[in-house]
This record gives sequence, structure tokens and C-alpha cells, in this order.
Amino acid sequence: MNNPMIEEIKDKIFNQMNHKKKDYLSLSEVRHCVPSKLFKASGIKRKSSNQSIIEGFALDKIEGLMLCKKGKTTYVCRTDAKTMIMNQFNRVGKWSLGLLHKTLGPIKKSDYIQFINQLISDEILSCAFSIDGKTIYLFKSYKSRQKEDERPIDIEQAANEFYEAYKQIGKGKSFVRVHRIRDTLNWSHKKFDHVIENLMKTYMIELHGGDPSMLTDTEIKKSYSDSNGFLYITVTWWGNK
Repeated sequence: MNNPMIEEIKDKIFNQMNHKKKDYLSLSEVRHCVPSKLFKASGIKRKSSNQSIIEGFALDKIEGLMLCKKGKTTYVCRTDAKTMIMNQFNRVGKWSLGLLHKTLGPIKKSDYIQFINQLISDEILSCAFSIDGKTIYLFKSYKSRQKEDERPIDIEQAANEFYEAYKQIGKGKSFVRVHRIRDTLNWSHKKFDHVIENLMKTYMIELHGGDPSMLTDTEIKKSYSDSNGFLYITVTWWGNK
């Protein structure tokens, strides 16, 4: 569909999805992210019925979008359910079973459990219990992360993901522990080191040493050591923000 107005609506929806770091919007969210001029051009109002919004914006005809319904809520999605789940692991490395489902609005709980079981069976995801046995955590399997090493790395996307993890962990602080970013991203060790080396070469980040006695053996291994064996413990982001 080459209608300029429809393309602008699609751009607004995709931009809002990117901003909210998810692959779907409810129709209520669509109402709020599309500017008034596009409502006027489509002959509908913000308070129009859901069906009028769908027909007026041709949401069921826009390439790359699909409609789905859960309960009384209608969603506009840009991926299928399995891709939506895996994209959450690309954004955040580890999720509890319950919290992950809360971020996946359009997916029914029964379907969600079925997809998770299939992803574990296919060795794409792994799971582990918390120490108290009350929480199940999910993360990419070792096999899945190995496969990542075989694929070309999109450095721009990886840099954005690295910066998002840096912000999330640092909460405004300039010095953020490298091992915590590595844990959050849950990339393969090889991919993480490749990205951090590229960010250093392009002056996007600065790495800092420190006292390793403050860290556990595992935290030291998950920090970064250069080719000379020098250990870097924290990182500061200097790139575009």
C-alpha cells in the first residue's frame, strides 16, 4: 500500500513500538500516538469505535502489521508470537516466567506456556529455578548463543542494546560494572567482547580498571580483559545518547 497517509500512520505506530521497546500496541495506544491531522484526513475521531479506527487507518491492510485480540482488547502486532517472545530476550537477557508474560500483552497465557515449552524443547531457551525454588528464570540456551556467533553482528543495533543496558543498570551513574551489562544482555562471551572492542575503537565508550578484590571470581570472568590481560571492571558511555 503506497498511500502516503497510510505510510505515515505505519511510521507512527512503528516509532511508538520502538519507543516502548515492544512489538505491539493496543488500539488505545494507537489512538494516542497518531496525530490529530491523520484522524481528520481519515474521517474519524479519537473517540470513534475500534472498528472505525481499524477501517479508517486500514490497520488490517498495512503490510508488516497484523491484528489480534485477547479478551476485549485488540492489538496491532508487527511479529508473530514466537518472534515477539525472542525479541524480549534480545532486549533483556533473563526473565522470570511470570514477568515475561506480563510484557507480552497479545499472547494468551495458554499459548504463552505452549510457546515457552517448545522453545525449551528446541534448545533455544533454557530455564533455572531461583534459590528458594519459587521463581523460574528463562534465558537463551548455550546452543542458541553459540549460533549467534555464526551470524554477522549488526554493530549499530548491538550498540543501541548495549547503551540501553548501560542506562538501565547505571540509573544515571557514569561508571557501570561491565559484568552487570554482560549479564543483562546475555550475549555469547565472544559477541559481547567483539561489541565492546568495537565501541572502544570508535570512542563510544571508555573502560576503567579497578580493584578486582571487590569482585567474585564469576564477576571477574564476566568483566573484560584485553589482549594484554589487563582487567577492566567499569565502563562509561561517551557516544550518542
